[in-house]
Amino acid sequence: MRNKKWLFILVLLPMLLLSFSQTATAEIGPKIVQGYIKDVNGNPIQCPVVVTLETTGQNTMSDLTGFYRVTFAPEEWSIGDNINVTAQLEGRQLWVNSKCTDGPIDVVNVQDEYEIPEFGPWGFVIAAIVLFVVAIWLLMRKKKK
Repeated sequence: MRNKKWLFILVLLPMLLLSFSQTATAEIGPKIVQGYIKDVNGNPIQCPVVVTLETTGQNTMSDLTGFYRVTFAPEEWSIGDNINVTAQLEGRQLWVNSKCTDGPIDVVNVQDEYEIPEFGPWGFVIAAIVLFVVAIWLLMRKKKK
């Protein structure tokens, strides 16, 4: 009688493990990455968009509302993979990085940010530092007089 219990457990345990593993893989389906491309003022931008995951990528175009959507096959993505969305805008690239979640849809929006063209994306920071240094210099100069 005791041997029959062990035999039952040895047969049942692998069947349970196998059924759980099939259920887990069956739930992973296509991954949709979608979002909006917007300018500095929040207006939609129609432009080329490149969406890449760890080992694959797709090109698309945002529509008049700035919306884009791409679909990746189940074997092309895993939970935690990096999502990189790059929008091509007037000779510049806007990009956002995100991570794949366990859901079927990941929303990745790209918002243009203001920048001083001569200094690139660090222009605002550089301008703020320069203004701060000039203000300190003027205050110190005023105290000496």
